[in-house]
Amino acid sequence: MKHEISVLVISPNKSLFRSVSQAVASIGSNIKVHHTSNVREAILLLNQIGIKPDTLQIYLDSTCSSVEANKFVRLLDQDFRRSSRNSVVLIDDASSVSGIVRLAMARCVWDVLNLPVLPIEVETAIRKRFRQNHSAAQSNSVV
Repeated sequence: MKHEISVLVISPNKSLFRSVSQAVASIGSNIKVHHTSNVREAILLLNQIGIKPDTLQIYLDSTCSSVEANKFVRLLDQDFRRSSRNSVVLIDDASSVSGIVRLAMARCVWDVLNLPVLPIEVETAIRKRFRQNHSAAQSNSVV
């Protein structure tokens, strides 16, 4: 049985969610995508659906405030120890360099991707996150 990976996109931007969802769809069928528009909703969702921390990757919109991002990461550290900063990927539309710098300096993120999100970038981020389980993110793309 394949190990299912959960991807959580935290963004009020629906086009960002669609972009990540399309990229994930090209990677494999064992990846489930969830969407929330803010950090508070994300915490509620994680608690409601019972995602296993070691199967989670989070894509965070750079428009999120550093205070909210820090709070979210602290809650991840507390409730989902195996899924903290190394599972958070910042997505930026290149309109807010200060947003990237703010969140990166606060050590809230592990990696940064720019829009439009390419399938190979999502695949690489997932492979980095789940190195120990390469079969969990089987790829359909050619590198």
